[in-house]
Amino acid sequence: MRRMLLILLCLIPGFVMFAESIEEKINVLETELAGEPKNVSILLELGKLYHSLAVNGHRDAVSKAEKMFEKVLEVEPNNTEALVWHGSVLTLKGYYEWFPIMKLVYVWEGIREMRRAVELDPDNPIVRLVRANTSLALPGFFKQLKVAIQDFEYLLILYEKVPDKFSKDMLASVYLGLGKAYKKAGNEKKAKECWFKAERLLQSSNR
Repeated sequence: MRRMLLILLCLIPGFVMFAESIEEKINVLETELAGEPKNVSILLELGKLYHSLAVNGHRDAVSKAEKMFEKVLEVEPNNTEALVWHGSVLTLKGYYEWFPIMKLVYVWEGIREMRRAVELDPDNPIVRLVRANTSLALPGFFKQLKVAIQDFEYLLILYEKVPDKFSKDMLASVYLGLGKAYKKAGNEKKAKECWFKAERLLQSSNR
């Protein structure tokens, strides 16, 4: 599950980084945070960076990411991006938990938080994309593949309505994720169509 989650979350703009560069950025932000302990922007960015490390096998980063997002939610209880990322962190917490019952508890709690974030802010591309990628990475018995597909498809509808909310890279990440979801659902034809569109977008953005 962790490997798939890493691949998918790295598709979110701003998360294609090596662990070394992530840790360097964390050091800078932690210094800034010491002077501004309630700065939501810094807390959010740190939470995302710790989340990336957690996905990449750094177990101790899970609690650090969780702490950052919780601090944001203390300051802004309805911050939907913090809420959806916190939900994603809880699924990672479930991955690393050794006790089977608690694994399930954490993952289901994370799923509920991500659902609440989407309900509060359905047209936020980041909120949808984080839930879509996390849902896709979860084992099949959690039955979140349908949720992932719905979120990816909704993002494409949203792009048609408000294209300015999407960069080419973000749109490509939606097609890549949807292609993976279709493949997981057994629809190879739709998967290849999505990947072809993603490839064209990535090629055009690199010109």
